[in-house]
Amino acid sequence: MPRDNLTRPYLILVEGPGDAAFFRRLIVERGIPKEFDVLYPSQVQGVSGSGNSRFGDALDGFALIPGFDDLQGILVVADNDDDSNTSFAYVQAQIRDRITDYLMMFHHTVRGP
Repeated sequence: MPRDNLTRPYLILVEGPGDAAFFRRLIVERGIPKEFDVLYPSQVQGVSGSGNSRFGDALDGFALIPGFDDLQGILVVADNDDDSNTSFAYVQAQIRDRITDYLMMFHHTVRGP
């Protein structure tokens, strides 16, 4: 079910419901301040499926959720799967693509084409 708002200053983006349950429990058990929303891709409106292949879509969708502008940080957590270097590079590329897209939008909005 898609989330309709972000209520905490930090967001942890994980691959799926099992990962989300782990982090929610970790926060409680370790007495970590409850400053984290924990979400996985299919909880974002318009994103179907989960896993690290959907992180880019989830990052795009977060900008449409009320509370996004108040976020102070996003932690992206991915499983290593079979090859940690490949997994990291794959997630890193999705983040880099989104940052580039956002910077281009900002440039065009502020300075024009």
